[in-house]
Amino acid sequence: MIEIRGIVAVFCMILPFGNDIFACAGCRNPNMPSTRSEASTLRVGELQLGTTFGITMVDVVHESGCLDVTNCNETFQQPLYLHDQRLIPAQLSIQGDMAVNKILSFGLRIPARMVGSSIDYTTPEGNPYQPLDEGIHHRNEIVTGLGDIESVMHLRGELKGYLLSGRFGFSLPTGKTEPNPFELGEQGKSHQHIQFGNGTFDPLIGIDVSKFVGLWIFIAYLEGKTSLYENKQGFQAGSRVSTGLQSGRQVRGSLSATLGLEWSQEEPERWNGKILSEGNLGRSELLSLLSLRKSFEKSDLSGSIHIPLYRDIVTTEDSEGSFSSPITVSLGWYRKFFLW
Repeated sequence: MIEIRGIVAVFCMILPFGNDIFACAGCRNPNMPSTRSEASTLRVGELQLGTTFGITMVDVVHESGCLDVTNCNETFQQPLYLHDQRLIPAQLSIQGDMAVNKILSFGLRIPARMVGSSIDYTTPEGNPYQPLDEGIHHRNEIVTGLGDIESVMHLRGELKGYLLSGRFGFSLPTGKTEPNPFELGEQGKSHQHIQFGNGTFDPLIGIDVSKFVGLWIFIAYLEGKTSLYENKQGFQAGSRVSTGLQSGRQVRGSLSATLGLEWSQEEPERWNGKILSEGNLGRSELLSLLSLRKSFEKSDLSGSIHIPLYRDIVTTEDSEGSFSSPITVSLGWYRKFFLW
């Protein structure tokens, strides 16, 4: 019990004091919660099936309308007002991993996604406002759908006491994609910013290096995903890279805990080959991690939380607003079976 309290105390010491930042209106197409594909520890002929659930909260506030209605270039000429949008993105993934031999294993992840959205419009003074284009940009709604399925090959080995694991694979364009929302918005037409997939075959790669030191295990990892071309809607997602350090140990019986830091970098998205000032212009984040895992005879349960320590979202003068996403929670269940 002392070990658990100590790990939690260390995690609380690195929590941020605030999370509201200036950010772009284009960030209302939120990244979905996901759980990192960790290095496989399966034995030969072993199959692991599991499910993970991740959920987060996002609050985006940005301006619309014109300070001077008599000199307004927007489609709907109306006074300055605020969009206050709250999003709850969630993802449920079913995944399987099978070890063919001591070196090679294969994995498949099938994600189902949901985003709940609610919107309030107010004047700069905080009074309720009903815009002329209500419902065109945002709506009170829940959208669901299949995400992009990922297929991965794992290679693992050992070198001078270090455990090495590499992942190579690609994602399939199984998630629903939307036409250019900024183009439709300029035309005064209803549109959707939330994309459930990239609509392209995207390569992904990752590597883990881990080492046991006494009762502790230390892990360093690097992984990335990129879109090489635009989809049929003209959308090309920005490349994403993340790297991190983790340290964990068994704290009581079959209960283990992990602390970590993760740095992630996302490049700008493109529409028809162009980076739009109102779109996702890129972002950088430093996240803290606390994870607990309980092992049973034939299955494991896990839970983790990510809290941002630093966040930088690229903006232009015309796209600034406030953005807050204070915590991401993930839960997982895994069970192993011997096939031969």
